[in-house]
Amino acid sequence: MPRFIVDHLEDCTPLSPCSSCQALSLLKKNLKPEALKEFMLIMSEAYGISDDDSPAESKVAVNLDSDLSKAFPSLSTRLSLGLLNDNIKTVEELLKKTELELRRIPNIGDVSIDELKKALADAGLSLAG
Repeated sequence: MPRFIVDHLEDCTPLSPCSSCQALSLLKKNLKPEALKEFMLIMSEAYGISDDDSPAESKVAVNLDSDLSKAFPSLSTRLSLGLLNDNIKTVEELLKKTELELRRIPNIGDVSIDELKKALADAGLSLAG
């Protein structure tokens, strides 16, 4: 069985995960629940790590003054441009908006809202209201 890298880089965060966290995320998305459970059992026995040890899955503080493109680089181009066109440039400006206000922005619909909510939730944040 190939050996997985299990050491995390010091700067591993949900917004910039290390290769171990990226691999775990990929496995979570592609393995059946039973296979993932077996994999995590093997990893916990072999290396003493658990699913809860992954920094990429934990919540971290995000600087509210951060530019959205830097704080959430994985946002789709459609969503990023929609927010920028509506003059929403920082995390703080975004967090002041409600879901309804964002839905009124052209080209931001259900998919974009879901993408944004997930990105915010991964960082321990949520929209207003």
